[in-house]
Amino acid sequence: MWLNDDDFTTADFQAMRAPIVKRMKERQRQTVRRPVVVLKGIAGPEAEANWKRLEEAGDHARMNAIYRLLFAAVIVRPPTRKGRGFDTDRVDIEPNPLD
Repeated sequence: MWLNDDDFTTADFQAMRAPIVKRMKERQRQTVRRPVVVLKGIAGPEAEANWKRLEEAGDHARMNAIYRLLFAAVIVRPPTRKGRGFDTDRVDIEPNPLD
């Protein structure tokens, strides 16, 4: 159509292309598979002890990979009270879908 129609502008092309690109991006997001292998040796009944072992070893790269696998976002809202201490009620966690 671009080559055969002199009235076909770049704006027309971009307008036609936008919904296609949007559909492609949505499908790509749906097909992303997270590397569950990151949880190998950490999950299960001994998860707490395994996590402490990672902390002691200083394996922060693996700990970050696990956080990224499990959580889409961690949102910390502004404090609502003064004083010392951290108010955990102002933390929202958005989990990643694991299916």
